[in-house]
Amino acid sequence: MKCAGSFKSLAQDLRMVPDSCDSRAYQGGKTFDLCRQEARRNSAELAGEIERLGQVSWTRVLEAAGHDEIVYKLSLKYLREAGHDIGNSSVPRVAIKQMRK
Repeated sequence: MKCAGSFKSLAQDLRMVPDSCDSRAYQGGKTFDLCRQEARRNSAELAGEIERLGQVSWTRVLEAAGHDEIVYKLSLKYLREAGHDIGNSSVPRVAIKQMRK
């Protein structure tokens, strides 16, 4: 079977590539690891602003990410993981999560 042979060859090729290697370049030639590091820094900075102001807009998060979509999405992810309410399309802002009573 020709299809099975090409699948076997592909599977062998994939085994030769290390799982932790991400050779793709994102905006500005950054690797995904660099994007994650930048997003972590942005999230820490934005968390301070959220504590001080009560909330920040998604536009502010995008500006902090330098209009880099990957960094923007990762920043929102890390803010959510830190317990912030990242809003939704109706309420595009990141705020301190309110405790339910």
